[in-house]
Amino acid sequence: MSTNHPVLITCAKEEEKEETWSNLEIGVLSMVMERLPFVDNLQFAAVCKHWHYASKTCLRKEYSQSTKHRLPWLMEIQPSKRQVINMVNNKKYSIECPPEFFPRASKKGWLLLSLSCQISSHLIFLLNPLTKNQIELPKWSLPPFDAAISVKDGIPNCVAIARAPGIPSPLTLQIICPTNQDKDWKRYEYNISRDYPIASLAHLLIIDQDVYMSDRCGHVLRFNMVSSTFSEVVGLKNDEVGDINQYTLEMEGELVKIIPRYTSTTTTTPRLAHFLFYKLNQDRTEWIKLEVHELKGTSWFLQDYSQQMSSFVVKGTPKTEIFRLHMVFSLQDPKLVLRLDTYNLDILNGCGELISTREVDHPNCWVDLG
Repeated sequence: MSTNHPVLITCAKEEEKEETWSNLEIGVLSMVMERLPFVDNLQFAAVCKHWHYASKTCLRKEYSQSTKHRLPWLMEIQPSKRQVINMVNNKKYSIECPPEFFPRASKKGWLLLSLSCQISSHLIFLLNPLTKNQIELPKWSLPPFDAAISVKDGIPNCVAIARAPGIPSPLTLQIICPTNQDKDWKRYEYNISRDYPIASLAHLLIIDQDVYMSDRCGHVLRFNMVSSTFSEVVGLKNDEVGDINQYTLEMEGELVKIIPRYTSTTTTTPRLAHFLFYKLNQDRTEWIKLEVHELKGTSWFLQDYSQQMSSFVVKGTPKTEIFRLHMVFSLQDPKLVLRLDTYNLDILNGCGELISTREVDHPNCWVDLG
């Protein structure tokens, strides 16, 4: 039995107990960890010093595909700390994350962090708050941006950042592959046409070898990393959706859209809302409506109070629900407040009934912690 790792010994009577549990081999502890969801891993690390050491040194393999492991968390952005809220039990947990850095993207336990609201400093890195593993990235050359991460076998294998300031400036995309030992960002530019005026990017996604960049109006630009080419993704017909916010998301490797129709967006939260759902066909030539069986057991996590719409969709959940982070004017105090609404979705007619709403004390964003 290795003695190179710290062991917590409280007294002679507990020595036998500590020898049994605290001194488990790192390999055994690693096998336990990779089968646990995020919360259980936090509790795992608190058992003793040896288990805490194991939690910091054992890099988890591919995350479990169980739905309960994949629900996004709500991260509170406070000045001096970061806390995450479990959407299942509504409990808060503190995580070790530099408070001066802001999460730009997340995927399977990894956060892409950069200094918040500072154009002059271009520091950026990847952090796994559970394992404490950190991957330094080269400084980037863009002002505030939108980003995406892809993760394979528990390791980030691609990071993409983009900025679309609008016509006549070109869209700029930078990509780096940490697993390929890339030393610098690869930079690509795309001249935006007036017929397809994508601007003010709202969301980035990486699906296989493609990077998808979308704005609030539903414009989607695709970049293929193999051929290094851009292409414009066909849009929805205007008579179907009108001029309204569109969320472009990934659902199990497919590109999907959710389009909400709210009766009010200012001082009150609508009791009822209507939602339209689409997915891009395999030929990327048409958006088709999602069938009832495709919507059943999906949960949608939407954020539309900032320029970047950090949103997720998860299949296989017990309920079909929509969670929406948005800004409203407070009736008691004439100022903007952040609110989290939960809608129970009737999948037969796409109608969502508001089942809960609450004000959020601090800026929040959805994060995928595995």
